[in-house]
Amino acid sequence: MTQTDIYSFIKKLTYPNGDASQQYLATIVDQVETTLDNLFHSQQISKVQHWRMRINRSFVRMNYLYFVADIREVGVRFSFLIIYIVFDHIDTQDDKPIRPIMVCNDGPTMGIAPYLGHLLGLIFNEATHCKLFSKSVDVIHTLEHYRQGGHLQPTTLFASFNIYDLCTKFSHSHAINALERFLHSYISDNQVQHMTIGTILQLVRLVLDNQYFVYDNKLYRQIAGGASGSPLTIPLVYIYLFYWQQDLMNVFFDKDELFLRYQNEAFITWNKSEQELLTSLDLTKLTFPQPIWNVTGIGTEINFRDIELGHHHGILHTKVNYLNSYIEDNTLRHQLHIIQHPIDDVWTWLRAALLKAARHCSDEVAFEDVQFQIQFIFSLHGYSNGIFNEGLHEFLEQFGAHTVDIPFTRSSFEILRQHVFNYDKYRRATKKQRERQRKEQIALYLPYTNHWDKDAIVSFEQELNNLLRKHLSDHLPVKDFWIKILARRSPPLPIKDLLIKKRPPMHLLTLSETEKNKKCTYSRPGYSHWLPCLLQ
Repeated sequence: MTQTDIYSFIKKLTYPNGDASQQYLATIVDQVETTLDNLFHSQQISKVQHWRMRINRSFVRMNYLYFVADIREVGVRFSFLIIYIVFDHIDTQDDKPIRPIMVCNDGPTMGIAPYLGHLLGLIFNEATHCKLFSKSVDVIHTLEHYRQGGHLQPTTLFASFNIYDLCTKFSHSHAINALERFLHSYISDNQVQHMTIGTILQLVRLVLDNQYFVYDNKLYRQIAGGASGSPLTIPLVYIYLFYWQQDLMNVFFDKDELFLRYQNEAFITWNKSEQELLTSLDLTKLTFPQPIWNVTGIGTEINFRDIELGHHHGILHTKVNYLNSYIEDNTLRHQLHIIQHPIDDVWTWLRAALLKAARHCSDEVAFEDVQFQIQFIFSLHGYSNGIFNEGLHEFLEQFGAHTVDIPFTRSSFEILRQHVFNYDKYRRATKKQRERQRKEQIALYLPYTNHWDKDAIVSFEQELNNLLRKHLSDHLPVKDFWIKILARRSPPLPIKDLLIKKRPPMHLLTLSETEKNKKCTYSRPGYSHWLPCLLQ
């Protein structure tokens, strides 16, 4: 731990230091509350901002750390079958790459970090023409618009990189300097959302200076990099990456090119020579005091996350790599008791897999190849080809082309794909409608197990709601009340059980009862004079 220059050992949490982590947590909480109160009293942050960044003393927890096998390194070295068998026994021996996971969901700065992370991310995206995406299909849609705009040339290069290492190793002082330079470049009037640049820098320092955590019954402090679970880490690292040496990075800021990012992975398009790109990447790396990125692909064909992207003389082709996606999303998640049955509802799983294939594949050949991948995954879980073929037939019946597109301008797969995209638009519209209804209605969700008859459940749900409307529609307290019966699904891996096994004893993570009940004083109008720290 201490040999990495990332973590600083504080002390062992055994007798007579058993309550040391509680004392450190109490000190951090007091510091955060005092800072927020002072900023609020001096009108450096608003009442709403103070409320959003506050601490709940009843639920605040000290961060804790554990390690998992690094599938980014290991996953490329073995075939799928070997991975599937071997990783059930993965440990943290020196010969196996590992990476840290910081659990900080309830940490003392987790009110500040999400607020600042979201704010800085928005400013960065606007300044660099960067697009943030949450799904792989968003990359494909963006590339198709890029092609339609005439930017995809026969010599266009795709490049991808990640900033995994930089996230855990960046210098705090260098990141703060880059952030200050960035904010002065892109914020007018020296403030954003009524916060000055000085206030933002003060709060970022507060987060970085208080990255204490428990590991192996010892207390540590992270002195380089950011917590892996903090929403502030990735936006801050991107700003550091692109504004530590801004002149060198300007070559990547072309509004006609694509710059896409998903968490700590990024994708760019490049319409200069490959040598110029390599020179720019290498020159930039030399100016940083630590490794900044891992280039994962350069060329007219690359893999990015779970999709294969490429073009041939300007003709775009894309495909989902379902085996890689399956490994990372299901098989290797946290590398604990791997060989489980991830397919609770075989028909739902198969339909979702085929929908994803249709969205991601640019042509029928790619779609058929992905079908073989899905069928292979099915066979790993003991399902017959007959079940797969039946599900595929049902999918094609729902989304396939039932009429010929005269005068044969589109293939049957193009029509199928368009039907899927139309279905996605319909789902988004109905989701928004349900969200509007939920604001006006109160729902009671009743779970049931998968072996129950679904038609009977639907009928029973309708009957219950009919009875409610018939007998209680004039009763105001329940006028907007309705019942929804849902299948209870088991997660593919017991994530909560996993975290409990990795979590240190709770007495090392929580405040003492005295500190939990400690009161805070607010003198500014709009707050009561004496309130619990969460306004409990």
